[in-house]
Formats: sequence, C-alpha cells, structure tokens
Amino acid sequence: MKITEKTAYLKGLLEGLSIDRNKPEGKLLAAIIDTLDEMAAEVAGLTSETEHLEDYLDELDYDLGNLEADYYEAWDDDDDEDYDDEDYCYCDECDEDDCEGCELAEDGEEEEPEEE
Repeated sequence: MKITEKTAYLKGLLEGLSIDRNKPEGKLLAAIIDTLDEMAAEVAGLTSETEHLEDYLDELDYDLGNLEADYYEAWDDDDDEDYDDEDYCYCDECDEDDCEGCELAEDGEEEEPEEE
C-alpha cells in the first residue's frame, strides 16, 4: 500500500468512525490526517522527480561511456609506438622546443661549441 493510499484509508476511517469534527479531538485528528495527506502528495511528487532524474543520469552515464570508449579507442596503445622521444628536443633552460641560444641540436644532443 502506497503512502497516498494509507492517508486515504485514514480519511475513510475518520469518516467511518463518525468522529465529530466539531469536538477538539475530531479537529485534531482531521488536521493530522489532512497534514499527512499533503505530505503524502509531496512525497509522491518527489518520488516521481527522483525517478525522472535517475533515468536522465542513466542516459548521461551511457553517453559518457560511449564518449570514453571513442576517446580511448582513438588513443590506442599502438599509437605510442609512432612517437619517438629521441626525435624531440626540449630546452630546460628557456622552455623552448628548439633554442638557438642554447647548445642543443635538433636531435636532443648537445652541440659542441664552435671555437673562433
């Protein structure tokens, strides 16, 4: 039994027991049941929204999984073999790839200074 059904049952029970709503006890019970009914409606709405968000997150997770698969497939481990570290020269002193002021050759080895 859902919470909305339970509050409807309590409303029916209040009516079926012929409790006088004009007496203080009847007013209290009616107010409690009305409050429970409003709370049940709010909980039902939140449950519906939560289910909608759960479906949305599942779709996002699926799409993200596809993007990750495509991305990592593009950067397969076999591609790493195409890049050779020895073909790259980087100067630590001036943060340039190919520095004319430093004595690094294009192959990454230090050049011998030219004597004049």
